[in-house]
Amino acid sequence: MTVCIAAFAKHDTTIAITADSKVAFGDFSTDQGALKYKLLGNRYLALIAGNDVVFAPPTVNRIQTELFKANTRDADETAGIVHEQLCETRSRIIETKVLKRYKLTVEQFVAKGKQSFTEQAYYDICNRIEQQNLSLQFLVAGFDDMAKPHLQTLAGDSGGDDSGGDDSGGDDSGGDRRNVPRQADSVKDRFHFASS
Repeated sequence: MTVCIAAFAKHDTTIAITADSKVAFGDFSTDQGALKYKLLGNRYLALIAGNDVVFAPPTVNRIQTELFKANTRDADETAGIVHEQLCETRSRIIETKVLKRYKLTVEQFVAKGKQSFTEQAYYDICNRIEQQNLSLQFLVAGFDDMAKPHLQTLAGDSGGDDSGGDDSGGDDSGGDRRNVPRQADSVKDRFHFASS
C-alpha cells in the first residue's frame, strides 16, 4: 500500500505533501526504495500510487512534454493532460498485451474491429481489453497563474469518471481568502515536503 498525502497549508498559500518510500517485491521490502513524487512542470507535481508504478516514468515524461507544449498553469487543463497520458499508457498496455497479434492499435480496433472479426472473436477481444486495467493513480498538486493551490486525483483505468475532481484552496463563495497572491520563485517555495 502506498501513502500519498497532500493538503493546503499556511492559509492556502502552500501545499504540504508527504509519501512513504516503501517498495515491496514478494517477500522482500525496503522502506527507502522509491521516491513517490515527480515534478511535472508549470508549478505542478504528482504523487504516484498503484501497483503498476513501472509505467509511471514514461507517463510522466509524456506529461512533462505536453505541459511544456501547452505552457499552461490552469488546473483543469493540467488535469486533462495528466488524464490523457494515463489513458495513453493504458492504451499502450492494451496494444501490447491484446492487439499486437492482430497488428492493430486501439484506434484501429475501435474503427474497424467489428467488421474485421466474427462477432464472437470481436467480443472475446473486447473482454480481454476490458481486463487490462492500469493500477496507477496520480495525486496532482500545484498552483495556477493566480497562485491558487489545486489538488486533483487522476487515474487511467477503464471505468467512469477518472478524475477525482479539483479541490481548490481559497473561498469558493466568489472571493479568495488571500488578499495578494505571493509569486513563487521555485517549487520549493510553494511545496513543503515531509519525510516519512
